Amino acid sequence: MLSRPHMPPSIPGFRKLLPLSSALGLTAVAFGQVEDFVPIEDVPPAVLEGSGPDVVDDVAMDRVEDSVDEDAWIPPRETPPYREPRREGFRLGVEMSIAYNDNIFLSATAPEADFVSKVTPTIVYSKGDPGAGGGFMEFAYRPSAVLFVENSGENRVDHDTTLAIGYDGAKSSIVYRGAYRQLGDATPETGARADRSEYESEVRAAWNATAKVQLEAAVAVTGADYDDRTLADSNSTTGELAVRYAYSEKTELGVEFSSGSVEVDGAPKQDFQRVVTRLTWKPREKWTVNLGIGAEKRDYSNGSDSFGVFDAQVDWTPREGTSLFVAAYRREDVSAVFAGQNIEVTGIKGGIRQKLGERWEGTLETGYEINDYKSVSAGAVGGRSDGVFFIQPGVEYTLSDRFKMGMYYRYGTNDSNNAAFGYDNHQIGLNLKYEF
Repeated sequence: MLSRPHMPPSIPGFRKLLPLSSALGLTAVAFGQVEDFVPIEDVPPAVLEGSGPDVVDDVAMDRVEDSVDEDAWIPPRETPPYREPRREGFRLGVEMSIAYNDNIFLSATAPEADFVSKVTPTIVYSKGDPGAGGGFMEFAYRPSAVLFVENSGENRVDHDTTLAIGYDGAKSSIVYRGAYRQLGDATPETGARADRSEYESEVRAAWNATAKVQLEAAVAVTGADYDDRTLADSNSTTGELAVRYAYSEKTELGVEFSSGSVEVDGAPKQDFQRVVTRLTWKPREKWTVNLGIGAEKRDYSNGSDSFGVFDAQVDWTPREGTSLFVAAYRREDVSAVFAGQNIEVTGIKGGIRQKLGERWEGTLETGYEINDYKSVSAGAVGGRSDGVFFIQPGVEYTLSDRFKMGMYYRYGTNDSNNAAFGYDNHQIGLNLKYEF
């Protein structure tokens, strides 16, 4: 799924191509809910702070169980209009965490408990500043050593690499963004450890046809390759054309047309066309609304289907030190467990971050998602339905501008009608974050 800038029209330079939000389809570590390649002190948890003990990270964008770490705050989509220029050159950081997890593999039938520690250095190099004019690039690498006390045979090293390079001109912009990840965590769909590689690559160009009209074109490739041959690899290629119109300083309207294909091992190719209308609205200084509503048509080997798709997020900052968000989404993904089946994904999630004095911050996130499986090729039998829920409170203490420590608790459950899947999961942990 292609991404686009979710920037309020009131922000200077919004007509130019800025870093993508919501990312190439996944919520990917540098994509997903990460809205910008920003200074390391502003990097959202999915990039810098998202190294919880044994995170559940699915390939699909905006899944309820993406970023199930101790501090997986999803920041508002708005970028401050007058933020400081980001620092260029190398930036280094490290996060260390340890947690007790009572179901490390999200198993429905044989849960295993363990203490899990994780060490994640972050290395970022950047040059130039997106949105400020001229060329820019950023490269980031996050290896994560995941260590188990009782199940030492499951120790592993995950890898997360991202690259952004582009040029922002007076009337036109072009940017390439890519990500490659090697992961080994359990996912809600598999209910077991799933060693895999995930990749995303997109080229997006934009042209300001007039002072109020912007045209965009993009091509993206995303996919997932599993080491376990019983799981189905997938690859998606998408092209997009879009028109954005600045109706006013507070309102941007847009129409996006996408067309592409999805290939899944062991199943026929799927072709799709999607039309989405989009609204970016900032009714007041403390509110931002991003809404996309549309329809998609997919052609399968055993027929075709048309269905609604949407993604929406509302961000509210009622006062300094308090921020909230609510997000909802609906789309169709392919299944890695059942070749020839797709997943109708519908979900909602929300969160609040609250300053508690000079050095303390509290967070609370929760979300619920329904995954309905359906047959899209001859011989495949759908019918599995999962209800995935999580809630996660946490606190963080700032020792200095560079050093933070936090504590969290997380409860997650998957109420599946298939007895081989579903789980209950409790986690409690501590983490330390330091920027050099």
